[in-house]
Amino acid sequence: NPIELSISFPIIEKLTLSKFVVTIDDKMIISKVLTKEKAEEKYNDVISSGNVGFISRYEENYKTYSVNIGNLQSKKKIKLTSIFIEMIDTTDLSYQFNIMENYPSFHYNEYEYKNTQNKKINAIFKIETQSKITRLIAPFLNEETKNNCIYKINYSQDYKKAEIEYKNDQYILNSNKNGENNKFNILFRTENMNKPILYSQYNPELKETAYSINYTYISKYLKEIPIYEKPDEDNTISYAAKYEDNVTNETPGLFIFLIDQSASMSGNAIELVRSSLLLFIQSLPKESYFQLIGFGSDFKKYNEEPVIYNKENVKNIINIINNLDADLGGTNISDPLREIYNSDNVYSKINLSKNIFILTDGNVDNRDECINLIATNSYKFRIHSIGIGNYFDKILIEKCGKLGKGTSSFVENVENINSVVIDTLNKGLRPYIIDIKFEFENYKEEISSSIISCNPINNFVFQNEIMNYSFILPGKKELSNLKIKITGKDPINQIENITNFDKIIKLENGEQMSKMIVGKALKNNDELIEDEKKEIEFAKKYQILSKNT
Repeated sequence: NPIELSISFPIIEKLTLSKFVVTIDDKMIISKVLTKEKAEEKYNDVISSGNVGFISRYEENYKTYSVNIGNLQSKKKIKLTSIFIEMIDTTDLSYQFNIMENYPSFHYNEYEYKNTQNKKINAIFKIETQSKITRLIAPFLNEETKNNCIYKINYSQDYKKAEIEYKNDQYILNSNKNGENNKFNILFRTENMNKPILYSQYNPELKETAYSINYTYISKYLKEIPIYEKPDEDNTISYAAKYEDNVTNETPGLFIFLIDQSASMSGNAIELVRSSLLLFIQSLPKESYFQLIGFGSDFKKYNEEPVIYNKENVKNIINIINNLDADLGGTNISDPLREIYNSDNVYSKINLSKNIFILTDGNVDNRDECINLIATNSYKFRIHSIGIGNYFDKILIEKCGKLGKGTSSFVENVENINSVVIDTLNKGLRPYIIDIKFEFENYKEEISSSIISCNPINNFVFQNEIMNYSFILPGKKELSNLKIKITGKDPINQIENITNFDKIIKLENGEQMSKMIVGKALKNNDELIEDEKKEIEFAKKYQILSKNT
C-alpha cells in the first residue's frame, strides 16, 4: 500500500535551507516556498487526488527540518537532495565548515526505521578559494569514528583548490559516550583571509545585485601566523594561542564571577571555589570592573553593580569570598544569567570586553535551556566555564565555554588551581572587538537605499567571527572605486581602517549570495523576525524556508 514517509534531521540554526529536490524514478519535483497554510492546503490537495506530494517544515522547538512524502508507492526508488547556504564560521584563526551533525531519521505510519547502527559513507568535499590555502584539517571527528576513516587530499598546482576524498565503512550514528552527535568539520586558512574583500553577485531573476565585504580581524597582539610551502595538515598547532607574552594581565575588562553555592557544592567543591576566586580577584588587570554573584535555587549579588578594581573593593570582596558556603539550595544557572543578559543599562555603560566566569559542578536539571541562553547571548558576554570538584557535568561545562565563545576547564583538586585560573584569565583578556561600524565614503545614497542590509555583530572575539557587512541593491549595479571606512575598538585601541576596493570580485550570476544575506537577516534582524508579514514576504521572494513558511 502507498505510505507517507517522514524524514527529519537536526540542523544547526545558522544554515539557510534553500531548496529541496525530490526525485522518484525519473520524475523530479522541485520545492517552492509558500506560507505554512498555503503549503498544507496544496499538499493535502495533491495527496487526495492520488498523486505523490511532499512538504517540508522547520520545527523551531526541536531545531529540525522534516520532509513528508505522501502517496509513495512500494518498490519506488526515492532520492532527496537538500541544498543549504551558510556563512562560514571561523575558529582558531581558520574558516570552519560544519558538514553534518548526524543522520536523518525515517518514519512511516507508526514504524521507525532504526537500522542505523553503522552506515558506509563515500563523500567528496570540494573547496575553492580566492587565495592560496595555507592550512587544511579535514575532516576531524571524535576519537570513536576517526580511526575508521580513510581520506586523501588533492590540491591544484596553485593551492587554490582542494578536493577531499573521504570513506568510512563503519560510521557510528548513535551519540558518543559524552552524549554528543558525531559531526564532520573542515578547518582551513587562506593566505588573504585577513584582508577585506568585496564580492558581488548579480541575480538575473530578481534583477538585483548582492554585495558582501568579508575578512577576519587580526589583533596586533598576535605573533606572526606561519605560512608553509604546502598547506599545514597537522592539527597540533593552535594559531589563536600565538600571543605576545606581554598581553598577559595588561588588558582591562569587565569580569562577572558567577559562583555555584548550591548544596551539591558542599565540602571540597566550595573550598576549591574560594581558592579559585581569591586567585582570580588578585590577578585582574588595573582599571577593570568586577562583580560577584552566587547562585543556588535563587541568586545573590554580593555587589549590586560592577565595581572598579581597587584596593578597597578587593579587600571587601576577599572578606566575602572567605565566608562563602554551599547554602543556597538547588542549582539554577539560567536565572542569574538571564538577569545579566537583560541588564543592558547596567553593563553597556562599561565600554570594555565583557566576560562571565562560571564556577560550578554543573549538575542542573535544565542543561539545554542554559546552553541555548548562552549561545543566544554570546555577542554580549564571553563565557568561561570551570568545572569544580569530582562530579561535574562535563558536557554542560564544555558547551557553555564553546557556545559562549570563551573557554572551558576543570579544577578537580587544589594542586592544579593556579595553572587553570591563570590560563583561563589570560584567555579572557584576549582582545575583543566592540563598536564596529562600516561607513561608505562614496555611494552613500545608493547603499542607504539597499533592499536589505546586514550589519556586523557588534561584539565578537576576533578569532571566532568573520567581520561581514552585506547588502542588496536593485538593478545591475556596478560599484567602482568603493571607499569604506571600518572602525571599531579592542579593549585599549581604536581600530580605524579606510579601505579602497579598486577590484571587486564578481561571482557568476546566481542567487546564492542574496539568499545568504536574507537568510542571515531573518535570523539576526529583530525587525524582520518580529514582523511576520515581512518575514513571509522576504522568505517567499528569495525562496528560503523560514519560521512561518
